[in-house]
Amino acid sequence: MPIYGEEKRLQMARSILPSKAAKTARRRKTQHKRRNRRKINMLLAEAARDWEAVEEEDFHAYPNREIAYAVRERRDADKLNHFERWAPLVTSGPPDQRLAQMRAMLPKGLIGFHAISHLEFYDEFRTCPHLYNWGGGSRYAPDPITVRARQMKRAEMARFIYRFVEDNRVHRLFNDWMKACHKPVEWLVGYKPVEVTDGPPIGWSRSPQGRDPNGIYEFVGPKARWCTGIGDIEDFLADLYAAARAPARVPVKKKILTRHFYKVGYKVATDRTYTVETVVKARPNPDRHGEWLYGLRTFILAYLKADGNFGALRREISHKTAREYGRGNRLW
Repeated sequence: MPIYGEEKRLQMARSILPSKAAKTARRRKTQHKRRNRRKINMLLAEAARDWEAVEEEDFHAYPNREIAYAVRERRDADKLNHFERWAPLVTSGPPDQRLAQMRAMLPKGLIGFHAISHLEFYDEFRTCPHLYNWGGGSRYAPDPITVRARQMKRAEMARFIYRFVEDNRVHRLFNDWMKACHKPVEWLVGYKPVEVTDGPPIGWSRSPQGRDPNGIYEFVGPKARWCTGIGDIEDFLADLYAAARAPARVPVKKKILTRHFYKVGYKVATDRTYTVETVVKARPNPDRHGEWLYGLRTFILAYLKADGNFGALRREISHKTAREYGRGNRLW
């Protein structure tokens, strides 16, 4: 017996959800996590025998990329053929009107939103001209302004910087943005003594970003680079390109850093001291600052999109600063 009306629409939206690869995706996700756990356990066992052999390994690794790929495969296996044939037949008009009609037909909430997300990739419902089809590596293709900013040559960048310097408000905002983009380079120079209860905390001595929470660091290298005026434009660009092309790490004289772990035993009268030595042969290059050139291109892109509107430019740069460098660094 055929189904019509609201029941038909709800059935069409719900029929997408049972993926044809649900069991396979769950099995692969379990395999990725189990494989990662076994790898970490093997590293910990090896570290208990010989710490120096596995000191450079990442004990905080997690298979995010593999899990994301499994999730994407599961979503690609949704049952879509019947829904793709039905949706264009029950709607009419331009893509934005078709989408509005489908939103009115489908139930509200996660079920309707999931169904609409599949339709946005097809020509009858595509409202964004830069939206990729299912074969694309990203959901949204870069718009022409973004492509132009990425492919911009040095001479064209110099002309934009000249326009920034001519306007005092834009110049000030540009320099504030360049200061916010700067990432200082830190060198590890030593360790603070740590008190533990069960021996050296092998596998937990580093944060996920590779920074030791018990390490002593010092800042090295230049400060943030900004443009002081029209006469500094060429030197400013030269410094940005030189900082972007510098090697990531530089060799240094062999240095041994010692860290001490003081064990407080429950059944032992005296404390035991564990000593771990780290051999340093290379350090981050203090002259490498690829974020400077990235910051310049990002500001040019925002300047092009603002199209002469300083308020829009200031809002865009302020929001970018808050998103990428924390809310406390929001400009103006």
